[in-house]
Amino acid sequence: GQIDEVAFYDKALVTFINTGSTWKYIKPAAGETDTPNQHVQARRALVTGRGDQYDGVAVADAPAAYWRLGESQGTTLGSAVGGTSMAAAFRPDSGGVSSVDQTGVFGPGDNRAVKLSGGGTIQLPGSIPASATELSAEMWFKTSTPKAVLLGFQNAAVGSTPTSWRPVLNIDADGKLRGEFYLSGVSGATPIVSSTAVTDGKWH
Repeated sequence: GQIDEVAFYDKALVTFINTGSTWKYIKPAAGETDTPNQHVQARRALVTGRGDQYDGVAVADAPAAYWRLGESQGTTLGSAVGGTSMAAAFRPDSGGVSSVDQTGVFGPGDNRAVKLSGGGTIQLPGSIPASATELSAEMWFKTSTPKAVLLGFQNAAVGSTPTSWRPVLNIDADGKLRGEFYLSGVSGATPIVSSTAVTDGKWH
């Protein structure tokens, strides 16, 4: 599959509550603005536009790091914010299936994306989740394969054996997207699950 336009925020962008069977979006109170959610909706619309438009809206929400994944070569993936300490590392699989410089969510001639397969990964800097009390994450992805991890946390570098590992965004056996942040000391958290499968080979 492919991923594109990955961003991490050390804050909540929108608010949801679990009503017991579903997750419900909480609208802002009177006098409050809904700028982050408006930006989330704008990002969806801008996928039919240009990458530079999307970039401007994403940066306006002040992410802690934002990887556009537009590199044409190499293994260092720069962040649009945060400086060089926020660079991610592309770790291709041994078979060479994974690669940078792929057609991205905005189509040919625009910003590029990364293809991951056969064990290829991208390692993000651990300083963001380690120092934040609130987190939000976003990305675009395209795949036709179920049972895949899009984003996970672990306490060891990629290639090492972790003693703690948790998927944050993953695609289950039915092809549905599941999202859940692990809370220390809390068991049985209910993940958010998409209503339909996302393994249709289209960008989500």
